[in-house]
Amino acid sequence: MARSKGKLVRAKRSVRTLGAALIAAGILVTGADAAPALRDCGEVAKVTYLVGEGKDAIRTFANGAIRLYYTDTYGEPVCCSSYLVIIAPDPEEELAGAQCKVLHDDANGAGFSAIEFKKIKASYDAARGLLVRVPLQYYDPSGVGDTPGPKQTVLLRINQATGALTFE
Repeated sequence: MARSKGKLVRAKRSVRTLGAALIAAGILVTGADAAPALRDCGEVAKVTYLVGEGKDAIRTFANGAIRLYYTDTYGEPVCCSSYLVIIAPDPEEELAGAQCKVLHDDANGAGFSAIEFKKIKASYDAARGLLVRVPLQYYDPSGVGDTPGPKQTVLLRINQATGALTFE
């Protein structure tokens, strides 16, 4: 019985270790190596998630036609709870004439470790649309204390005439 119990304890440890490794692998896949993606707005775009009660979490461009909102899901998931919500014109939308997209870490929907919202810059090209430069920070999956992850600036082109949102 004692021998069987020892095998059971080792098996449980192995399963926990394997589970931790799989979780870490999933986080690595959604880390800085993954390409940012846009998804339709959902839960993370709720007004209740605006950073700083909205005071410093809203930016407008193109005479208010393009709006950016910085949301944070209060640390859930712990690694990557920061999102950028984009409201932009959509010529194919009959009623509101706007689309709502969320900038994610990857196609799976993870957020970022942080977004340097106040440092967002934009420039306009009449032929191509508004180019928004979004400095953000990824999660560091190495688990070394509070070491911040890698930073990257995402370039997002928003074309009001076509409604296209594309990465450059």
